Order: sequence, then C-alpha cells, then structure tokens
Amino acid sequence: MKALLINAKEQTVEFIDYEDSLEEMYKLIGCDCIDAVDFIPCKDKKGKLYVPTMFVDDEGRLNEEWSEGLVFPCGLGHSMEWPHIIAGNGLVVGIGPEGENVDLEVEDEDAYIREVLDEIRFLKRGKAKQKES
Repeated sequence: MKALLINAKEQTVEFIDYEDSLEEMYKLIGCDCIDAVDFIPCKDKKGKLYVPTMFVDDEGRLNEEWSEGLVFPCGLGHSMEWPHIIAGNGLVVGIGPEGENVDLEVEDEDAYIREVLDEIRFLKRGKAKQKES
C-alpha cells in the first residue's frame, strides 16, 4: 500500500510502499499503540480535495524519553493557532468509503511532499540549560 512516511528523527518525508498491517505500522512509526489524526488536505489524481489520515504513536508524548517529533497545522484552514504536536514518526494513508486504509493517492507526489515540508515543523527535544552568569 502507498503511504507517506514522515520520519521525525531523520527529518525526511517520502512516499513508501508498505504492508497494510498493524505490525508494519508499529514498526514504521516506532510504537506499539497508534492513534489517527486528520492530516494536511491533498488532491487525488482526479483533482478532488480530501483529507488523509496520519497514524501516530498514541502514547508518544507520555514517554519522557521522546526526543523527535513534528508540529503541523490543524484543520482545513491550516491554522497554527492550535497545532497538532506529535512525538515520533507519522504514517499518512488514504481512507476508503468504509473507513479502511487505502493507497494515498495524490495529484502530484513531489508537489505534495513540498507542501508537507512547508506546513510541518520538525521538533528536536532537548533539556533546557540554565544560563551561567
């Protein structure tokens, strides 16, 4: 199945083919419990606008050891007023009429990757250090 993998550690965004199984999703995302969030809208190959789903680590921000993540705008208005903050990787897929995962089909893959890179911000979490005087 075709999907978009957002690798927070490597700070990369790429289309991949993966086996549509929970185990494969866990492996790609780097977790053992997933959640789904609406992602940045795109146009399918027929030019119809739709909102794909991104699977993420459901417990990522609960883990005090998380060090990489991403921030992306919420909703169709692309508002960063209340952004999604995700710890770890994201796997973006299309959603079929019955709610099933389907190939992520976009009008132009390179253009969508550029749009995603323009919209998201990668995070690198570190420990704050007190300034010495």
